[in-house]
Amino acid sequence: MKKFFSYLIPSYKEYWRKAADFKGRTTRIEFWATITASFIATAVVLIIGKFINNPTEVDSDITVFINTAWFLINLMPMVAVEIRRLRDAGGSIWWSPAILIARLVARTLDRPSRTYLVIAYLAVGLVPLWYNCQPSYDTKQKIQASN
Repeated sequence: MKKFFSYLIPSYKEYWRKAADFKGRTTRIEFWATITASFIATAVVLIIGKFINNPTEVDSDITVFINTAWFLINLMPMVAVEIRRLRDAGGSIWWSPAILIARLVARTLDRPSRTYLVIAYLAVGLVPLWYNCQPSYDTKQKIQASN
């Protein structure tokens, strides 16, 4: 666990440094450290945004603006780290944009149609999650070759 926490800050720095790098690779521990650090940073930004505005008001214009701006700022680096991780685990890089497109389409549909697409989105979302939990593809090949 100590090793994992030592990756948080360096991985988050790499997250921003390689924001437009879609060709590299990201190891499993680097990916999950980045996701954890990004989650913490997002929580801090949202809490600060909530207290800049009236904390009792649920969805004010300022809060919605801060949430939307933070989402857009993180969109490209998050897709890049996801694609690098899928490549490192031996998966297809097309799982990442496919899920993003399904999510955006689900938001535009009416309620009955959206339900089925959300279920499909959740089911398809398990594939990249499975790849994100796998060791690097080179490591898997070495293990299989030694057997």
